[in-house]
Amino acid sequence: MAFGRRRTIDDYFMYEFPPDEHLFQRNAHAQRVAASRSLSAPNPSSGRIVPIFPNEIVELCKQDKAVDFEASVLRITLQDKTNESQGPEVGQSNKVAASKLPDWERISLEEETMRRYLLKEKMALEREITELRKRNEELENQVSIMDDEKLEKRLRWVAREEETVDQDTKKSIQRILNASLKVQELREKGALQKAESAYLLRREEEMRKREEAMRKREREMREREEQFFEEEEHALKKEEQMLRREEQVLEREEQAHEKGEQMSRREQRVLEKEGEVVQAQKQLHKKATSLAAREQYINPRIEAKQKEKDPEQDTDSEVGRD
Repeated sequence: MAFGRRRTIDDYFMYEFPPDEHLFQRNAHAQRVAASRSLSAPNPSSGRIVPIFPNEIVELCKQDKAVDFEASVLRITLQDKTNESQGPEVGQSNKVAASKLPDWERISLEEETMRRYLLKEKMALEREITELRKRNEELENQVSIMDDEKLEKRLRWVAREEETVDQDTKKSIQRILNASLKVQELREKGALQKAESAYLLRREEEMRKREEAMRKREREMREREEQFFEEEEHALKKEEQMLRREEQVLEREEQAHEKGEQMSRREQRVLEKEGEVVQAQKQLHKKATSLAAREQYINPRIEAKQKEKDPEQDTDSEVGRD
């Protein structure tokens, strides 16, 4: 039974990260790639995610091992709960049976219980670390989706989230330190073997490496924020330049509008003069028509008078000849 449990533990820790965290990182990386390739703003609650690794058989094997490990841990926890629920009599019988066992078997039972406790603590810590990483991924996505109008509010929210993440990391580090202190106490008592101590040291080193990776990611986040602020300042400068240009254009438009008003005034004056000329022409036309009417009325009289004068002149000329 112990050999099978140890095998499941080794299968669990053969990954670079635990299975659920490994799958989460793969999905988060796929989401980042899809968001960078998309033209529109990224959506943190996106639907389908395309896997990166083409070898699906290896992925299925890893998932099966993770499921087996979770089932084994669940079985151990259920067994502990059933032993606790059976009452103190079962505990006393177990104590009597344990007192009859040799020392090395008693030590192995204590080691087994302590191993289970440490395994539960480490799984809880790893789940908290995955949640913290998920929060960091969400923060990265939210920083990339930020609008210019809500920038200050979201940056404040990011600062608060970073404070909570820092507090959670400090708590997780404190728990890891407490676990390491418990391991040191067990070493002082001689309850742990050399192989298990080396294994725990290796796990502590892995946890330290993961903490360093988390710190590096936080530094990268801060650097990205600084770059974002610099880009925002550059954009604000460009906006100021554009506003200045718009003001110049508006001034030019106002000048052109004033010139247009002056031209319109000149046109009105010209139109008024043209109206006066037209009125003068109308008056001249009226005078010409009246003169023409007078000529039509006067010309026949003049002609009649001339005709009357002509025979008199003819008679006078004839008399002079005679």
